[in-house]
Amino acid sequence: MNDAFCRLQQEAADESGTDAYSGSFYTISEYTDKTDEWRNSGLSASEFLNQGELLDELDKRSANGVCLRPPTKAKEGKYMFVGWAAE
Repeated sequence: MNDAFCRLQQEAADESGTDAYSGSFYTISEYTDKTDEWRNSGLSASEFLNQGELLDELDKRSANGVCLRPPTKAKEGKYMFVGWAAE
């Protein structure tokens, strides 16, 4: 999950630059893995990560993430992150 988060940050930097107030994903500095909570929730990943109480827990420049599909030798993992970027 950490590799996916770092790649997402790099892609955002490549697209939007590295301005600390760009509002891009690059400005998010940390994430919390909520995979176990999501799997036990019965909700879709998007519904789970966009719940008001989870969003309220986030500070500016942080995100929550879930592992949709764990990585294997043949395939990369699939992840979803939702967070607040600085503007």
